[in-house]
Amino acid sequence: MTLSQPAETAEFCGERAPGVACYSDPAAEGFGLYGLTRGNLLQMFGPEVIGAAVKASTQGHSLGKVAADPWQMPGTFVIDQHGKLRLAYYSKHAGDYPPEHVILEAL
Repeated sequence: MTLSQPAETAEFCGERAPGVACYSDPAAEGFGLYGLTRGNLLQMFGPEVIGAAVKASTQGHSLGKVAADPWQMPGTFVIDQHGKLRLAYYSKHAGDYPPEHVILEAL
């Protein structure tokens, strides 16, 4: 689920997660339902965020254009085809994401 408009979400998911259902939630209603809040200064710009940004840049990743609320805290959720929640990962800061193997194990 993204905060972007439907067309942007479709493009993003088509590039990064082909074959996976992605949803657009520009009003952040779903984010709120899952308990995701807006971050504070430490969660957005603290030392852990800077460390994550440095690590990402050394791996060839860069920050893309901000298309929605930059203060929205991220989370990662895997919901199976029967509606069962398989993974709920609440990010502690803006650069906190679960390792890929954790997501793949939940699929």
